[in-house]
Amino acid sequence: EILKDQTARRIERAGIKEKKSEYSREGERGKKKGLCVAAEQTAHAAQAANALK
Repeated sequence: EILKDQTARRIERAGIKEKKSEYSREGERGKKKGLCVAAEQTAHAAQAANALK
């Protein structure tokens, strides 16, 4: 009984760790996407400014 409980807890902890690392990976992706979008917008703004000249 005790051994079963310990194994179940270990498995649960491993699952939680995996979920946490998944979330952090998603966060990194989101940050990168945000940076890319900002860079694109800046490029578009620069092109528009040059076109107005």
